[in-house]
Amino acid sequence: MARDIGAKMKIYLHIGTHKTGTTAIQSLIFRNSDFLAEHGIFVPKVDREAYRRGLADVAVLLRQGQFEEVRDFIHACVREAEASGARVLLISSEEFSTAAPQHIEALAQILKPFDVEVILYLRNVYEYALSLCGEQIKRPGSVRRYEALAYEVTSRLNYTELLSRWEASFGTEKLDVRCYDDVRTSLLETFYGHLGVPADALDALIERRSFEKNKSIDMATQLMLSVVNINSDMGKLVRSNEVYDAAFSDFHYVPPMLANIARMFCRAEFMDFSHPRLAPFVDTLTRPIPEMEETEEEKIEYLERLGLFALKLAAERRGQRRWRQKIRDFIRVGKAASQDTPVRGRKKKPKKQR
Repeated sequence: MARDIGAKMKIYLHIGTHKTGTTAIQSLIFRNSDFLAEHGIFVPKVDREAYRRGLADVAVLLRQGQFEEVRDFIHACVREAEASGARVLLISSEEFSTAAPQHIEALAQILKPFDVEVILYLRNVYEYALSLCGEQIKRPGSVRRYEALAYEVTSRLNYTELLSRWEASFGTEKLDVRCYDDVRTSLLETFYGHLGVPADALDALIERRSFEKNKSIDMATQLMLSVVNINSDMGKLVRSNEVYDAAFSDFHYVPPMLANIARMFCRAEFMDFSHPRLAPFVDTLTRPIPEMEETEEEKIEYLERLGLFALKLAAERRGQRRWRQKIRDFIRVGKAASQDTPVRGRKKKPKKQR
C-alpha cells in the first residue's frame, strides 16, 4: 500500500488488558456496527460470529510471527474504511496486550503509515490477579499445578514492563493509558465518546440494548466445575454462567479467602509501578482488597445457593447421577461444618434379596 493511502485514517488500537471491560466494549462493536458507521467509525468485518474472537485470531497471528497476514488484514480494513467514508478505524482485542517486543515492533511498522492511538486499560492488581486466576481455572482441563498457575497470573502484574514494551515501538505520545477502576461505571460512555460518538446518541443506544458481560463465577465453584469436567465445551460454559448468574444475581458474597489469594499473587517482586504514566493511578491500582468477615448466615446461604446451582446443572446433564449425589454430599457436609454439627452418613438402602 502506498504511504499516502490511508494516511488521513485515524486508527484506534484497543489492546485491553484482559478483564478490563473488553467484553462490554466489543459487544457494542459487533452488535452495532451500523450505528458506529453512522458516526464515522469503521469496524473490521471478520469471519467469526463474534467480533472479539475474530480480532483475537489476528493478535494470535501476530504472536506467531505471521506478519504478512496481519499486514494484509489491516490494509484491507483501511481500504474498506476509506471506501465507506469512515474517518476512524477501530481494532479491539485484549490479546494484543500479551505480545512480545518483537511482535509489537512488527505491528508498529505495519501501522506506521497511519495516525495511530493505542488505548490501554489497567486494573487494580489485586482484583486483576483474582480475575485472571478465575479465568485460568474455569475451563475443562485447566486445573494445573500451582507453579504454572502462579506464572500465568504474576507475569501480567508488572505494569511498568507492559508500558515500556509498547512505548518502545509506538512512542509515549501514541499510548493512551487509562485506569479501568476509575471509569468502570461509565466505561462505554468514556470509550466511545473519545472516538467521537455524541453522548446523547450513545446514551440512547445503551438504554435500548443490554450488553454482554463476563459473569464472574467464584473460584471455588469454578474449580469444582473444572474438576468434574462439567464445562466440556464453550456452549456448556456459557450455560454454566447463565445458571450461576440466576442463582447468585442478588447475593453479593466475597469469601475472606479471596483477599489472602490476592495477596499471595500480588507480592512486591512481581510488580513495578515506577513508570511515570502510572503516577496518577498508582493509589487505585495498588489498593488492597479489604478484609471481610463472613457471618454464619452468609456461609449457609452461599452453600444453599451453590447447591441449587450445581443441582440445576446436573439436572440438565444426562448420565451424571453419581456426580449429583457427590454435590448433595458436599452441600450437606458444608452446612454441617458451618453450623458446627456432626455429619451423619447417608443411610444405605438394603440390598434386594435374590
